[in-house]
Amino acid sequence: MDELRVSSETLQQRSRVATVMANESLERARRLREQSDRLHVLNHGFAAASPEQRQENA
Repeated sequence: MDELRVSSETLQQRSRVATVMANESLERARRLREQSDRLHVLNHGFAAASPEQRQENA
């Protein structure tokens, strides 16, 4: 019975670690998506600018 309890505790610990890792991954993905959105907006604005404005902003 002790072996089952140890296995259960080990599985619970692994589950907690996996949950933390998944949450961290989701947070990284969210930050990357936000950065991508900001870059898209900047790029769109740069592409819509006149050649003179592009030169000033380069």
